Amino acid sequence: MHNLNEFEVNRLITSLHEISIDAEKIRQADGKWTLKVASSSKLDALNYLNQLRIFKRNNEIEISPPTVMSTREQQRFQYERSLSLSLENTLKTLDGVLDARVHLNLPVIDPLFGKITDQNENGTASILLIANLEFQNSEKEIASLLSGAAGIPINKISVLISGIKRSQFLKSEEAETISNLFTPLTDPIQKEILYTEISPDTFQTSKVKFAEKNKTRSVTQYIDFFVVILIIFFLILLVKVFSRNRKLKTRIKKAKAKNVLGVKQNDFKHVF
Repeated sequence: MHNLNEFEVNRLITSLHEISIDAEKIRQADGKWTLKVASSSKLDALNYLNQLRIFKRNNEIEISPPTVMSTREQQRFQYERSLSLSLENTLKTLDGVLDARVHLNLPVIDPLFGKITDQNENGTASILLIANLEFQNSEKEIASLLSGAAGIPINKISVLISGIKRSQFLKSEEAETISNLFTPLTDPIQKEILYTEISPDTFQTSKVKFAEKNKTRSVTQYIDFFVVILIIFFLILLVKVFSRNRKLKTRIKKAKAKNVLGVKQNDFKHVF
């Protein structure tokens, strides 16, 4: 992944560390960062980050600054969308929130007197949260947060909190085990948090097993590398010993032929 700021790349490294995938950040020439993982872990990393809603969508509505020619409706829409984006970013800071969407329908305000034109119209709002098992806040708390920021009554705010499966990055038996812990949601009017019942301890155990499996694979790779290095070292040592032996035998033969070293033939028997 390219063109990340330091906060984003550190967040990605921390997320991948949860499933024992080592990642490295590399600084680009323009000052931004690139995230690098091993080729063998690339698919697992992409799948896991996709589950965490890390990747940005390209269908965001761009907000252009107001101009002199902007109509009252355009200015109202721009204000509503700016406030919605601000609230979405606030909700994403809550523990367990992976993604957030806020839609506001604020009451019409008189531009001259700054008052609501229709006193019976207080506006409405809807919130969608995609969260994991770490999310602990209630719908009422979320509605209170938005009510305080947008001035909309709590009873006019709809909150939908949807839980997601975080097991797609697991494989084979591990994925099947944790997938069986989730049951489909069939009630369309359900107002409770849309989580299937799953024990946090069970989910944590499955995640730990997956991490241990990755660690075991890494240790095996290091052992194989060490064995290859040892084999190469012994081969080099054998070549050096053989070469030294040949040189010594050559010197002895020359000494025998010329009889310049003054040594007896028995002194060289141990060499042969």
